Amino acid sequence: METKHLVLKTELHPREFNGIRLLLMNCPNLETLTIDLLPPSPIAMASSYAGIDPQTYWMQNISYECQRETLKAVIMKNFIGGAKELHIVKFFIRSGCERLERVELYMPFDLDDGRKVFAHAKSEMLQRSANHLQVVVHNS
Repeated sequence: METKHLVLKTELHPREFNGIRLLLMNCPNLETLTIDLLPPSPIAMASSYAGIDPQTYWMQNISYECQRETLKAVIMKNFIGGAKELHIVKFFIRSGCERLERVELYMPFDLDDGRKVFAHAKSEMLQRSANHLQVVVHNS
């Protein structure tokens, strides 16, 4: 695909992880990835994730052509500093080589003050682990 900007609307549920990887694999020219986090589905999910461990899935030492060659920005909307969000952002920071320039995190406008402080603390932790790129937090 010739896609340069992909907007991915996702719950970041483990059942979506392989699809996200498939998109990365098939978008070698991707420059900007926007992850628009959706609220969790109200429908009860199975406790099994078909062998996918959500705590370790994004820790695998895999990178894709777009990460090595073209990806400059990862944008996450509705960031609250949760584990699923942190795992995938760390994946992009770790495997983004020197091409990735920035990670932008947009918090929801209705986030309470305590959650904002928590999200800011998590974003600062991401910044410390990302020497070569800028992590920016926006209050929506």
